[in-house]
Parts: sequence; C-alpha cells; structure tokens
Amino acid sequence: MANKIWTVDEIRELLKTNDKMVMRSLKKLYDCQTADEQACQEATHANGAGFNKPDAAFMTSVAEFMLKRGYLTEKQLAAVRKRIMKYAGQLTRIANAV
Repeated sequence: MANKIWTVDEIRELLKTNDKMVMRSLKKLYDCQTADEQACQEATHANGAGFNKPDAAFMTSVAEFMLKRGYLTEKQLAAVRKRIMKYAGQLTRIANAV
C-alpha cells in the first residue's frame, strides 16, 4: 500500500481545525532549526528549514514552553496557528518525506 501524499491545502485545513496538528507541526519546525538557532532563538541559516527570521524568537520560545510543559495555552495556540500557516509548504514536504 502506498503512503498518502499530502497537499498544501490538506495541511492548511488540518492546521485550521486540529490543535494537535498545530502542536506537532510546531515541534517539527522547531526540530528543523539548527542547534545554534534553537540556542539563540534566531534564524541565522538561509536553509529554508524551520522558522523564518521574523518568527524565530517567538516560535522557538513557544516550542520550548510546549516541550517543557506538554501543552500550549489557548492564547499561544491561537498565535501559533496564525503564524504557522505560512509554513504549510514546508510542512507538506516534511509530511511527504519518505
């Protein structure tokens, strides 16, 4: 049986409606940051992976909060959901990686 191939639209729809998808996606993007980017909460490598420069500090901080505590507050979840939509293409590539 072949693996499902996700589309950007399907990923966006999941991000709009599924809190767990938002949190899993935040973790995936955080994991794409290099160790030095995670440490300084900046996007310093132009590698097309992880957070962009404007989002790096906030998204890294929220990701680390989530990893430490195991949840996001409603306010954090709403802010991440709004920002994470721009990463739907990257998340689609991650979801479809073999």
